[in-house]
Amino acid sequence: MRYSSIRRVLAALVVFVGAGGAGAVVPSPAATASIDWATFNVQAFGVSGNSSPSFIFDTGSQNTYVNINFPGTSDSAGDWTSTLSVVGGVNSASSSASTLLSQFTSHPTVPENGSSVSRNGTFTLGSNSMVVFSVFASASIDMNAPLGGAAYAWAFLTAEGPDMFGGLDRQSSSTQKLVFAEGFGTPLVQSGKLFASFTNLSNGDIVGNLNANAIINSYGGTIVIVPGIPEPGTSAMLLAGLALLGTVAVRRRAANYLP
Repeated sequence: MRYSSIRRVLAALVVFVGAGGAGAVVPSPAATASIDWATFNVQAFGVSGNSSPSFIFDTGSQNTYVNINFPGTSDSAGDWTSTLSVVGGVNSASSSASTLLSQFTSHPTVPENGSSVSRNGTFTLGSNSMVVFSVFASASIDMNAPLGGAAYAWAFLTAEGPDMFGGLDRQSSSTQKLVFAEGFGTPLVQSGKLFASFTNLSNGDIVGNLNANAIINSYGGTIVIVPGIPEPGTSAMLLAGLALLGTVAVRRRAANYLP
C-alpha cells in the first residue's frame, strides 16, 4: 500500500471519528440567572424606640411573571406559589414556590436569546420601623462570541416606595448579581445573598413595593458547544484503524529491504 493510500485511510478514520463525536455533543446551559425563593426571608425592626414593628404583605398584590423574548411568549400568576413554565427554542423561564429560573441552552446557530422571571408584591410598613428582605441568587455565563456578540445574566432584588418620612421623594434599595461577557470569555459566575431594605420614620404607615428579577440575554456571537466523549465503539474503531496503519507501515518498510 502506497503512502497516499495510507493517508486516505487515515482521513477516512478521522471523518468517521469526528462524526461519532458530533453525535455525542452534549448541549450545556450558556447563561443562567436564578433566585432561590426557598431562602427568601423578611425581618422587621423597630427604630426610634419602637419595640413593636409592624409589617404586612398585601397578598392580593403579589404576582409572578415569566417571559421569553424570542420568539415571544409569557405566562403569569397572581401569587407567589403557582408553577409557571414557558419554553421557546433554546430559551426557558420557570417559576415555582421555591425557584425562579431564566436560562438558555448552548446552540451553534441561535445566537440571540432572552428570558426573564419577575416576582413582585406590595407591603405596608408601620411607623418607626425598618424591614430587610434577603434571598439567595446566582448568575452565570459560559459563552464564546468572536464576532462581537455579548451576553449577560442578572439577578436582583429591589425595595422601593415613598421616602422614609412619607414624602414625595422616593427611596430605593437594591443589590444584584450580574455577569457580562463580550467577545471571547471564560465561564463567569456570581452567587450569594441579595438584600433590600426599606425604612419608615414617619408617624403613619408607608406602602412600598418589592421586586425580584432573574434575567438573561445574548446578542450575536457563537454559544459554546462542549464536545461529548466518543462512545466506546468509536474509540475501538480508531484503535483498530491505527493498528492497521502500523501493520501496513511495517510491511512496507520490510519490502524495501528485500533483495
